[in-house]
Amino acid sequence: MPQFYGLPSSAGWETRVMPHLRFAFPVAIVPTQDQRFDVTCRDFPELRLRSSGSGLLRTLMEVEDALDAVIAHYLELGRALPRPSLREAGEHVVAPSPQVIASAIRLRGVEGDDGIRVQSAQ
Repeated sequence: MPQFYGLPSSAGWETRVMPHLRFAFPVAIVPTQDQRFDVTCRDFPELRLRSSGSGLLRTLMEVEDALDAVIAHYLELGRALPRPSLREAGEHVVAPSPQVIASAIRLRGVEGDDGIRVQSAQ
């Protein structure tokens, strides 16, 4: 089940109350004329997809899978993960799977002001 949240965009308390939200990224989900959804993520320009057309919940599950793949790719390349942007009006917030979050913390672990800094896994 995807982890998504409809939190206020200006709250700022999210990561203090729910630390796993450090890995929750806002996504824009726009319906298309053919009953699907186009999805983009400002924090990960590589994350662009068109849903299978099975509704919003299924689309959010597809976004979680895509986010898992993009983050895994960043980790493989040793790239810093971006700090999640604040959610804007109309956006949904999606977190990667717990397994990907655990991998990111285990392999890279240190969060800085410019994002989650990558470190070589030894």
